[in-house]
Amino acid sequence: MNNRIGFGALHPLTQKSRERVRFAGLLAMLAVLPVMAEEQEIRPEIAANSVSVSQKEYSPLVEIAYTLTGEPAIVTISIETNTLADATGEWVSIGGKGTGVLGGEANKVVYTLDRPVKAYWNPVPVFGGRTFEPGAIRVTATAWPTNTPPNYMVQDLVINMRRYYASTNDLPGGFDNVEYKTSKLLMRKIPAKNVVWLMGSPTKLDDPNRDTTNDVPHKVMFTEDYYAGVFELTIGQLKCVDLLDSLGASKISDCIESDVADLIPAERIGYFITDLRGKPADYTFVKNGSAVKNKSVIDVLRRRTSISDLDLPTEAQWEYACRAGSGNVLPGNMPYTEETLRSMAWKKDHYYKHSTLNKNGPAPVGMLLPNEWGLYDTIGNVAEICLDMVGYDATAAVAFLDEFKESLAEGWESGAVTVDPKGANHNTTGRNMVRGGGWRDQDYPYTSTFCRINQQADKSPDTNKGKIGVRLFCSVKEAVK
Repeated sequence: MNNRIGFGALHPLTQKSRERVRFAGLLAMLAVLPVMAEEQEIRPEIAANSVSVSQKEYSPLVEIAYTLTGEPAIVTISIETNTLADATGEWVSIGGKGTGVLGGEANKVVYTLDRPVKAYWNPVPVFGGRTFEPGAIRVTATAWPTNTPPNYMVQDLVINMRRYYASTNDLPGGFDNVEYKTSKLLMRKIPAKNVVWLMGSPTKLDDPNRDTTNDVPHKVMFTEDYYAGVFELTIGQLKCVDLLDSLGASKISDCIESDVADLIPAERIGYFITDLRGKPADYTFVKNGSAVKNKSVIDVLRRRTSISDLDLPTEAQWEYACRAGSGNVLPGNMPYTEETLRSMAWKKDHYYKHSTLNKNGPAPVGMLLPNEWGLYDTIGNVAEICLDMVGYDATAAVAFLDEFKESLAEGWESGAVTVDPKGANHNTTGRNMVRGGGWRDQDYPYTSTFCRINQQADKSPDTNKGKIGVRLFCSVKEAVK
């Protein structure tokens, strides 16, 4: 017996898309739409006429086969439907909400070359145990070179599975899936490779009375793209890697008992930098690179994800990601107005009130508008710790300013470009730079450059509690392995 289901409810794009498409019997179609991110001497491709889709009569499971040639690559799979039963209409992706998580060799790095590999789609959660008529659906397989992966990476924190997606529309369960704030780490690729941009604040130069003296304007360039967390690290994500009990709730949040506790940024972790990476004097980024203390927060996260350089960002990485490719003081090209600030930053009287505790504090991540690269809470909510060390009083600040300038490219004052900056080699104060401003920073103007403070490693967790958190970054090279 043939079953029928209309896709118009899922894709109300045109009048044609509201027409019904039938399902039944055996499906066998071919579709090849390889997309190359950039030209290479040897590049990955989906072999012509190699993509096939089949469904056994006694099982709803859809089997997808394809052949990858050239070199190992990330292969993404898109399930598409036709708006007309005779396949003459517009093809439309059913998206992540309709697809869910594909099994087998899909949305991951594929190493098998020149012979068919298989992926699997279970349509039951959305479509039930139906089979599909020929012409009802097709599959698009896309090969991405490993050095230019898709924009979104999803790292499962429970079973250490990593998948890649071209857009938020492709994310399993949809972008509003709460798992991306609790049991999974959602990261966005930052298009930074070979882009020359101006870091720092043009209006704030060599003021020795400010402890944020390394914001002198200077040109910066990264040699590679990198991934940045779409959201700040949450209490729920710490639970997934069994860190909450070892750190102690008192070190993490005032809001553990809140009904939205898992979605709150892990804001007190910032006051225990020893717990986060290791004692700053022993694990300074410039001195020790990516090395961290055994069983520290970053070490545990690296072991769980198998991403060897998962870490805090450098200030340069943070600022470039926050600005989203703009030279503006706010992320993207937004005007600096109170209305704009309130649309994307928890600040001043714009507090979040927890329904259980009925008290002010940081908000669940992702509640306001993101910047133009889809990163949430880059300003406001909780400030975010960076790898760069900093001086903390007027005397140290002057010394640090000199050391910071020495870390820049020779001739930076005349426009020379500093490549992949790591910050000054300064570890005597035990303080890290913190960016973005938190909901308690009422006196700071919220911009991508100025709202900069520094944090002492041994500060009491009750000092300025609920203010500082973490956003995770990693290189494309280590993320795509």
